[in-house]
Amino acid sequence: MLGFLIGIHAIISVLLVTVVLMQASQGGGLAGSIGGQTTNAIFGGRSASTALSKITTYLAVAFMGLALLISLLGRP
Repeated sequence: MLGFLIGIHAIISVLLVTVVLMQASQGGGLAGSIGGQTTNAIFGGRSASTALSKITTYLAVAFMGLALLISLLGRP
């Protein structure tokens, strides 16, 4: 079971990094060079930032909760 939780944690980590990199920073970030046009086409101009912010929040909460759960279950 611990291995399964670590696998899910790794998937959440990759998703979290991807979503954070898709967000536009003040300098444009990767959102302007790689996925920005696609993100604007899918979510619209302004709702893209709010949708990505919500997804980032949910993934961050899941990441931290799963990290705590793995640390508690991993104790000898």
